[in-house]
Amino acid sequence: MLGVIINNRNMDYEIEQKLRKITDAWDSLIIPYQFCKEKINFEEQELTDYIVGIGGYFHDTFEIILEPRNYDGFAEMFSYYISYLQAIYIQQDLVIELLGLFNLENSKKVLNDNRNFSLNRNIRNELVGHPISRNSKKKYELTSATMFSYVQAKDSIEYLQYHRKNDFKIEIVSYNISEIRNRHTEFLNYYFDKITEKINEILKLHLVILDDLLTNINSRAFSKIIDELSKYFELIFSFTYEFEKEKIKEIYNKQEEHRRYENMIDYFLYIVNFSLLEAKNQVISFIEKREFLVVNRNELIYKYDVSRNKEFHYELIKLSEINSNMHNFEFNSKIIRDRFPDDLDIKEELDNMNINRNNIIEYYCSFELLNQLINKKTNNYT
Repeated sequence: MLGVIINNRNMDYEIEQKLRKITDAWDSLIIPYQFCKEKINFEEQELTDYIVGIGGYFHDTFEIILEPRNYDGFAEMFSYYISYLQAIYIQQDLVIELLGLFNLENSKKVLNDNRNFSLNRNIRNELVGHPISRNSKKKYELTSATMFSYVQAKDSIEYLQYHRKNDFKIEIVSYNISEIRNRHTEFLNYYFDKITEKINEILKLHLVILDDLLTNINSRAFSKIIDELSKYFELIFSFTYEFEKEKIKEIYNKQEEHRRYENMIDYFLYIVNFSLLEAKNQVISFIEKREFLVVNRNELIYKYDVSRNKEFHYELIKLSEINSNMHNFEFNSKIIRDRFPDDLDIKEELDNMNINRNNIIEYYCSFELLNQLINKKTNNYT
């Protein structure tokens, strides 16, 4: 029985954590914001979860490189050597792709100056990629040939090499597997750190913008707030149906007509305030490598009661579904009507919802005010 034990769980964990941090940043801190996407090499037609797929490919090939492996006989030994070297080669190519995505130098010329990259790549090329090499410019003459050795080594890859520069005399070449692995992990650590540094640069720029939005949200005109959010925090407009940019602008212009519209703008500004602070805390947590800071509601400039009534929790959830059938609407609204038979304000909002079940603005502005009215009447909410 021959065996190669390649196991360094601490090293494996450190690398996978760095990779996870990169993919998490891509998913939650880069892709949602156009400002951040403009700082990387991202094209809209590419899948936004592309880098997550790369992370998955890394994870799958980590098992080949870093997990313990045992083999029995020459066939299994050769199969393992080939898959091991090819997995390293694949991960090198994935790093090249990541560097390109983050607008970092990824040319082979520069990477070949990194010994941890070039030596391992050359071993793979000699044994797996091009075991027989010919010079096409010189009548296709043989340049070199390699083949696995039949020496059963436990901790090294050994092969025979024939090269023109050595008059094709047999040469025994041997590489320690642990050294190959160590070179590769140093390579990954180095470039994962460079990618993380680039992410930090982008996020620090975005943090300045988030700070500015938070600081000035209370003093800027509503139209200016919308413009700023469109440029730097556009995901807020996908928070709910009624927060779509054109809809929230229409609601703002109707504030003088009824308090349901003013209430919705108050709700919107509260969510903007909360979301900006949450995004800021998320960026700080990434940059400073610390646990996520939960938003302290006392820090918020805008105050709004976002609690949902306990007594009518189910009914309000069902009424929040604008596309539910008429029976559901009538059934759940009747429960509320029966509880507040003399409350004209609650009746007005339920009536407005009923006649505007195809109008997102009217329906949800009434729904949000309805929730506020019920909370004040019952004082029973979470």
